[in-house]
Amino acid sequence: MVRSAIDDLAGKLNISKIRPVGDHILLEVLERNRSAGGLIIPKKENTECLYGRVLATGPGEYSPRTGEVFPMDIKVGDILMSVQYMGEKVNSLGKKYRLLRVHGVWAKLKVEFKSDTDFEILEILPYRDHLVVKMD
Repeated sequence: MVRSAIDDLAGKLNISKIRPVGDHILLEVLERNRSAGGLIIPKKENTECLYGRVLATGPGEYSPRTGEVFPMDIKVGDILMSVQYMGEKVNSLGKKYRLLRVHGVWAKLKVEFKSDTDFEILEILPYRDHLVVKMD
C-alpha cells in the first residue's frame, strides 16, 4: 500500500542512482491515460492496475533465520503489473516512479509499444502464486 510520496520539486533527484534494498524494485510507471494525440481517455477497467518498467532491483529476499539471500527473478527492463496503490510513489521531472516489494508484483507482461504512452499487452505471465482468470 502506498504510504508515502516523494516529490522532487527541485529536479535534483537522480533516479539512476537509486539502489533498492532487499526485495524492493524500482519501476518507471507506464501510464496509459492519454492517447498518442494527447487526448485524455476516460477511465476504463485497466486504470486500477499499475504498469511499470523495472529500472533497478534489490539483491532479493533474505531469510531472517539463516541470513540466506534468495535472488529475484525480476530483471531490469521487465514490464510488470501490480495494483495501483502498491509501493512508495516517487515523482521527479514530470515522471512517475514506484518503489515496491516483490510480493506486490502480480504478473510479468509481454507488451508491444505503439508510443511512449500506448502499448498493447500481448501476454500476461502470472508471477509466483498469482493466476489469470479469463471471464466469460
